[in-house]
Amino acid sequence: MVLQPINSQPCPSGPYEPRPGAMPAWVAVAQRQKQCAASWWLVAQPDHAALSGDLAANFVSPNFPAIDPLIAKAIGAHDAGWAMFPPEASLHPEPMLSDFGKPRSFIEFGPEDFLRAWDGSINRAESICAAGGVMVSRHFCELAKFRLKENMDDFAGRQLVLDFLEREAQRQRDLSTRAALAPKQSDDLLHVLQFCDVLSLYLCSGATEDVEFPQKFAAGRVHLRHRGDFFELSPSPFQHETGPVRTLSLGVPARKYPASSEPVVTTLPFLLQ
Repeated sequence: MVLQPINSQPCPSGPYEPRPGAMPAWVAVAQRQKQCAASWWLVAQPDHAALSGDLAANFVSPNFPAIDPLIAKAIGAHDAGWAMFPPEASLHPEPMLSDFGKPRSFIEFGPEDFLRAWDGSINRAESICAAGGVMVSRHFCELAKFRLKENMDDFAGRQLVLDFLEREAQRQRDLSTRAALAPKQSDDLLHVLQFCDVLSLYLCSGATEDVEFPQKFAAGRVHLRHRGDFFELSPSPFQHETGPVRTLSLGVPARKYPASSEPVVTTLPFLLQ
């Protein structure tokens, strides 16, 4: 679940400390997931992933990799495996809660849970196309390596993550051969997924800080600024080199928690340039 806090309040588990100025995009997302609130908008992981795919499908700048429809579809399914958890499969079941009564964000799951979701997501992407399977597998392997580097799990959890990496290395070799995917192509697809994933998380979390994305494209690293109703990206994958500025209008379904009576379901809108 991606959390968008509505009315922030102090957290029993620790203070929320926003950082001024431009920051890494992931930091802005993580801060929102840790923030306590009186209520939240909740975005299911598969719906966040679908927004990622919509973002990728709208790449038009020649300074960014060209994305074909099957790759965009695979990006849109990169968190499909989370649907094994009922609150992620529908907007209506009650969310899983932390010890403090806060909805559990996707960053609050251990290896025994998130690895099952990752496996299901990779399988779904592979069913769309072999290149999509490589891309999503590499995406989660990068996250797994980060967890190992940061020593985020206990011994049993680390072993689960190491086993996952071993399995996926073989899958990537097999799928890369089937897709005839060159290393440069594979790297480009990984960077597009990573970028669209974090951009979608940033939007779904309600972040408004000026941020920078770590992926380096031909046009350089992307910076994002929130200006009024718009999110301005520079350089923007959604703009042609010539012609008028293009406004991309997208949205994601969300539910309000807690709801006073019937669940409140809406579409969170986003305008990007």
